[in-house]
Amino acid sequence: MSTTPFQIISSTDILSAHINGLASSINKIEQVLNMKTATATGHTLNAVNDMDDSTLHYRIYEGTIRNWTLFTVKRNGVEVSSSEYVSNSGFGAIVFNTQQLSTDVITVDITYITSDSQVIDDINTKLLKRPFPALRPTSSWMNNFVGGALTVAIDVLQQARTIDAFPILITEPVTIDQMRIVTSASNTTSSTMVMGIYSDSNNFPSTLIAQTASFDATTTGEHVQSLSSGDLTLQPGIYWLARYQSAGLKLDGFNASSFMQIIDPIDTTLINGSYSTIYCVGARTGDVGTITSLPTSFPALTPNGGAGLAQYVKRTTVGTVWARRKA
Repeated sequence: MSTTPFQIISSTDILSAHINGLASSINKIEQVLNMKTATATGHTLNAVNDMDDSTLHYRIYEGTIRNWTLFTVKRNGVEVSSSEYVSNSGFGAIVFNTQQLSTDVITVDITYITSDSQVIDDINTKLLKRPFPALRPTSSWMNNFVGGALTVAIDVLQQARTIDAFPILITEPVTIDQMRIVTSASNTTSSTMVMGIYSDSNNFPSTLIAQTASFDATTTGEHVQSLSSGDLTLQPGIYWLARYQSAGLKLDGFNASSFMQIIDPIDTTLINGSYSTIYCVGARTGDVGTITSLPTSFPALTPNGGAGLAQYVKRTTVGTVWARRKA
């Protein structure tokens, strides 16, 4: 592997060439990773006014979001001509030619580089051992089953007050309108439940994109719930089917060997539960308390877990969550 032979800089002034060299290296890394971008409107820039020379006050403005690729500068809501300032968009700053009023509000509308990489997302997709097959028009209900011997498992006991999520790979645009679970005939525990769908980030559930209302899942049999926000169209990609249960009820499901599996993390302390030698099939939070709606962001992946945090989870059997493909 080739690396740039950067020298150790002694106690001296930093030259512009030093910074330019580092910036060039960063740009090359960004290109290799194919970094993603996002947009922000009305992002406020703050004046740097701690210089001894008061004539420099209210000339340099910087934001908390850096690495702009496109930008429009506004003063009090009105676009500013580029002739009035020098841009340092990579650093998230601009320098006005003349002082601005202390009452002026300087904002930018920007497109900027985020901490997400398309290359890393593609790699994580390939790390999933067995992708979900192409959806068939005759298939109405979907879960993370990938083929092989689908062995039914009954009385799969669930952890109380946790959220379980399981990955599913969608290979063509599909519209989802309902979700469901099946409560075991032997269940005697009273429990409410919420089901939902999360996006994927780096092979872990990320942002909530749809959910059902909270419902009573106690009674035996199938529980079907519509998505609260109406029909949801999913583009090809990885998503996570999630459910929360307020108590340890029993669900019907399948053996985990038939489901999409996740390559084990290097640090096995991330694995939730005592099933340390079998199938890593999803993610599970710690105790999130009694809730009636799912969190907008899935709790963070954290070593050893804990209340409100999350880990990967290994199971021999899975209490399955289903999503319905609308005809």
